[in-house]
Amino acid sequence: MESLNVVMVGVQHPHMFHRIKYFQRNVNLVGFFDEDGITADELAAKCPSVRKFDSLEGLFSESEIHACFIHALDHDVPRYARKVVELYPSLIGLFFEKPGAAVPSDLFQLEKDLAKFPNLVVEFGWEMHYCEVMDYSRQVVNSGVLGDITLAHFHGGTPAGGALEKWQCLDSTLGGFVYTDGSHTFEQVVDLFGLPNRVVASVRKLPLGKEQFNCVCIIDDLFGEEKFESVPTRVGSVKWEDIGSVILEYSDKNITLDFTCWEAKEWCADWTTDIYGTNGILHTFLNPPKASLYLRQARNGFDKGESSMKTMLPENKSNWVHYFEKQLQVFFERCLGKKEIEKCDMEAEVTLMRLLEAVFASVEKGGFVEIK
Repeated sequence: MESLNVVMVGVQHPHMFHRIKYFQRNVNLVGFFDEDGITADELAAKCPSVRKFDSLEGLFSESEIHACFIHALDHDVPRYARKVVELYPSLIGLFFEKPGAAVPSDLFQLEKDLAKFPNLVVEFGWEMHYCEVMDYSRQVVNSGVLGDITLAHFHGGTPAGGALEKWQCLDSTLGGFVYTDGSHTFEQVVDLFGLPNRVVASVRKLPLGKEQFNCVCIIDDLFGEEKFESVPTRVGSVKWEDIGSVILEYSDKNITLDFTCWEAKEWCADWTTDIYGTNGILHTFLNPPKASLYLRQARNGFDKGESSMKTMLPENKSNWVHYFEKQLQVFFERCLGKKEIEKCDMEAEVTLMRLLEAVFASVEKGGFVEIK
């Protein structure tokens, strides 16, 4: 991977720091550009080994560039992407921080614009797609060992404080944390089961809570340290929604999802999935990774009775760094011409955005919305 030259455009999301660490070990990070000079200066001060460029043209004229990573605020992502491919049409790969656009219609237009570059490798930053639990869930669901699946439940959200962060409460986005972060959970659903026939949703703010408490964790300064148990808040204080509940109707099953931005644990610790089939039941926790499977009868190499997923690390150890790194490895291998079965490409992103569009249309309408 040392032969790949990588640049960053837009440096407004904290996930960039995870990726910068990986770049510094595995590829040549040429530098970065952001239109906001203050933000650019702050990143240059925090990461002095990463070169700041004063223009997009300068960033792409320094050397041959193979891949570009966009970590801009949601409403700027499609605009930056268009500028990049117009300026440098020979680019091999384009990586977007999730959700990829402030509203689904912007993403659908971007798909049309990037279709002019059919060889461009596109990846969206749904790093949890690459976690151990999702690998295991895909294996279980796709093998048919659960029998006829009639019901599934997914839970997602943020720790108390997570939805107060800048990138979760922008004026321009379709929703708050249910759109910007709950979309991880929607991505899991469409990955395993595809699109439903119709959807009904309640996504709403709660009244201001009586109790004041400290955030579990919050990044209130992009270039500062994450704060734990030190910033006071209360339910109802987020800019947009506090909770969400969704029902997805398929021809042969119902799937429910629920979300709260006031979880008492840290990130992903209580993001759960429960899948019910006529021959078995699958229960999972996203991270730290944990999965239990019960089968009435052995099938396709899975034993009868109770069993558990084997994990890469000791039980109850977080493995989120691996998920970020695995996605980057997959992306760079795709850029080098290797075919990958698992990917978060434009086709998958459009499918996800069709679901999110229907969810928020249901909220506005107050009833079921069909997905055609």
